[in-house]
Amino acid sequence: MRTRPCPQLCATTVDDLVAAGKLVCPKCDAIDINLGCPLPQAAEEGFGAWLLDREHWPMLRSMVRELKSATRIPVFCKIRLLSTVEETVALCETLQARSQDLCSECHQSK
Repeated sequence: MRTRPCPQLCATTVDDLVAAGKLVCPKCDAIDINLGCPLPQAAEEGFGAWLLDREHWPMLRSMVRELKSATRIPVFCKIRLLSTVEETVALCETLQARSQDLCSECHQSK
């Protein structure tokens, strides 16, 4: 069985993420949403780890739900550890409730 890549995508809007996912899904086995990038560019443009604040969780839920619905392949989320274990678990449960398949590569917070 031949494995195909798992591209890592980031976006600032649901529509941009879904559009990118539709482009890559025919050539991959899963998609990883990068919610872990702490770089200054991510902060300036509003993607990566900068979407992990609770105020952005509704949009993250929409991103995961819409990407999963549009591509029908597994969706993973790379996140950073939040300020507490409880908050990190709450984020993972929130994402998983929207059909995300796995939280991966947890790093220290930004």
